[in-house]
Amino acid sequence: MRAEPVQDIQATVLFGIGAQKAGTTWLHDWFATNPAVHVSPVKEAHYFDALLHPGERGHVTLRARQLEDIAKRLRTAGGPKHFANLHGQAERMVKLLSIHAGDPESDSAYLDWLFADHRGQPVVTDITPSYATLDRAGFARMAAVAPRTRFLFVLRDPVERLWSAMRMTGAREAEARGTDFASTVRRWYDAVLAGEQPRQSERSDYLRTLTELEAAVPAGHSLTVFFEDLFTPETLGRITAFLGLPAHPGGAVAPSNAGRRLEIDTERRAAGVAALAADYTFIAERFGDALPAAWRRQMAYLPARAEV
Repeated sequence: MRAEPVQDIQATVLFGIGAQKAGTTWLHDWFATNPAVHVSPVKEAHYFDALLHPGERGHVTLRARQLEDIAKRLRTAGGPKHFANLHGQAERMVKLLSIHAGDPESDSAYLDWLFADHRGQPVVTDITPSYATLDRAGFARMAAVAPRTRFLFVLRDPVERLWSAMRMTGAREAEARGTDFASTVRRWYDAVLAGEQPRQSERSDYLRTLTELEAAVPAGHSLTVFFEDLFTPETLGRITAFLGLPAHPGGAVAPSNAGRRLEIDTERRAAGVAALAADYTFIAERFGDALPAAWRRQMAYLPARAEV
């Protein structure tokens, strides 16, 4: 039986559950500038997704490999300063990996890591976009880790989000394997639309994520905002009000992870909108006049029967 949440936690635990490539790194950095917020020691803890979603377990393996690489470099460290830097990296990675080493029915190790160096701030954040792949049982477990939990979901235009994610994936593959960047991005994008990359498809499935989240979390305990409006004082004010915090400016935080540029061609844009039509229509019906203009322009590519 899973251990009960730690009852002496007074802070609100905020989970940023996505979406991938929808400004979540910027949000993490923005929260870090707020003295009322304690951000997780590392952005993207990958605790609940690695624990509860078999397809996300690879995050643990990747971090273990990173630790192995640090250990190898430690053996040939050039001088005390270099050694101390590598030692600090290893120590942080060991602490991060420790959240996966405890009883899988208890979240105590994760909470110990999340609250490390907490100085009484009223809000503590864990922003891990791939939490969006969880089901209602996963969200219910997250909601139960502390007496007061909240969820923030940032939606980005589905095609723009997917294209941005594929540019990130394509850049990594092109660097690692020496492939052509543009053709690699297009190949990955086409594979997702063809249903050949289920993990990536899950990240584009807003309908599923919101349905599962709202089945597990009480009304008022989650907030959904749009990436296209994220950097405005109005949206940032909605987020701070949702958390019971005073307004906090965002102008001093620089954009993050823009990645290599590559424009999407019209044919792929239209194919993406058609493939993701269910999400466009669901979100348009759900948010009505609040739907950003950029989404409305994309929806001109919808098949006639899917238009709202």
